[in-house]
Amino acid sequence: MIREYRKEDAQFYMDVGFNFSMLEVKEEHRGLFDDLLSPTHSFTCVVNGVPIGSGGVVPLWENVYEGWVIGSRLINKNKVYFAKSVKKGLEDLIEKLDIIRLQTAIKENFPTGFRFAEWLGMENEGLMKKYDIYGNNCYRYARVK
Repeated sequence: MIREYRKEDAQFYMDVGFNFSMLEVKEEHRGLFDDLLSPTHSFTCVVNGVPIGSGGVVPLWENVYEGWVIGSRLINKNKVYFAKSVKKGLEDLIEKLDIIRLQTAIKENFPTGFRFAEWLGMENEGLMKKYDIYGNNCYRYARVK
């Protein structure tokens, strides 16, 4: 089932653990996920009443959005369902919001993230040095209409 993303979803993922340990965040940064809360721009995948992962978009400027996906370790038993749900959720948002450019950042040592972004129709646009809050290098992936 797909439902609105809720602030407590990300907190739950952090408590049970993300699907990849490299994605863990420090305690002082837990509130960053609260800013992703938008009923019209985000969604959560639920299995047996438990949230397993969420995704959505954040507007940057007209028709340009930053995409995001977070998943708990619980998606490991539901990978196909989660992947298909994210793909459908993003496709719905692209159509509803008339997104011309959807972009995201993926840590440089996260090949699973590269494959997932490419499966979602995104292309690698290059390395962004010291991009994230922890100073990690990330690749910019984008899908342009």
